Amino acid sequence: MEPHIVKIIRNCLKREFPFIIDIRMGEVSYVVEGALLLSAYVDINKMGSIYDVPISSHYRFFNGVPITRCFLSTFVDKYENETIDKIQKEIERTVKNIQSNPAIPDELKTNDYIILTQYTSI
Repeated sequence: MEPHIVKIIRNCLKREFPFIIDIRMGEVSYVVEGALLLSAYVDINKMGSIYDVPISSHYRFFNGVPITRCFLSTFVDKYENETIDKIQKEIERTVKNIQSNPAIPDELKTNDYIILTQYTSI
């Protein structure tokens, strides 16, 4: 069963970063004790148009097959794109702020450390 904090994170990230389509848990192929690992599903074309960055041309060869990466910047032409790196840091900061926010009741939180580990294109 999904902790309530994941639903809160999902709703917040989708609102703040409109290229994020979904946040899921249990999609990561490994387990870390004491950590809740999340996966983000992103519309990379929408991300490219929102932040005016060129999406990597080699993704056209995948013909819509989802691709999973650890860094958002690997989806754009100039790897280590400063704009996208800043966006990823903002996403990570948002997740951290949500899990430590005193406005969220403790019964909705988890004792696990929450980590957004991967991004999958859709």
